[in-house]
Amino acid sequence: MVGSGRDLGFRSRVPLLATGVLILLMVWSTPAAEAARPNLISVKSATRLVQGSQYVVTSVVRNRSARIARGSIVLSLSTSRQPGPFRVGQRRVAGVAPRGRKPILAGARIRNAIATGDYFLVSCFRGGWGRTCGSRRVRVVPMRVGPPGDPGPTGPTGVGTTGATGATGNTGSTGPIGPTGITGVTGPTGLTGPIGPTGSTGPTGETGPVGPTGTTGLTGPTGLTGLTGPTGSTGTTGTTGLTGLTGPTGLTGATGPS
Repeated sequence: MVGSGRDLGFRSRVPLLATGVLILLMVWSTPAAEAARPNLISVKSATRLVQGSQYVVTSVVRNRSARIARGSIVLSLSTSRQPGPFRVGQRRVAGVAPRGRKPILAGARIRNAIATGDYFLVSCFRGGWGRTCGSRRVRVVPMRVGPPGDPGPTGPTGVGTTGATGATGNTGSTGPIGPTGITGVTGPTGLTGPIGPTGSTGPTGETGPVGPTGTTGLTGPTGLTGLTGPTGSTGTTGTTGLTGLTGPTGLTGATGPS
């Protein structure tokens, strides 16, 4: 009974020890895994973005892992430092070298439908390994058109050199077909060419139907009687047959006259 109690106590402590080891592994491995992932460390762009305009945004990515980091850059405007609902640009990234650093350029187009105001320009580098984002404060302002200025003085007319000949244009569509001309005189017949090899014999055709039976011909004349052959030799005489039974005596005739 004492041994059974010790076994129960040991078995009850095994799940607790396994759980503790698992928690320690998660605590130690998570920072190392995150440190080895790519990290977007800065976002550079203009701070005033005019509606209807386009800008170049530079996203600097540092790759701490031992593999090439491939993915894409996605730009958006948001009211927080997280990706927002207004996507303004995107670009595929061929790869950031292992343990390297790379500035990635991407175009951002500010549509007229985006309201003016303060935003965060959020840049996210995404791939199969996950996502890393960076942001920058910007302000979207309307496009202002000032009054036209005074026309400047007309410059001197220059005589430039003749430019290079432009590329040949595309071929035009084919015109309608003209009327057929008069048929020319038939030329002399050319020489007969050599006879070609004899072709293979074709398959035998099917047998035709049997024709009707012809009428019976006339009976020919009887031939001449042949010569009588020689008489054969006489055969041997047969044995004499048995004597037949004596017949009954006939009636006595009448007596003659005296």
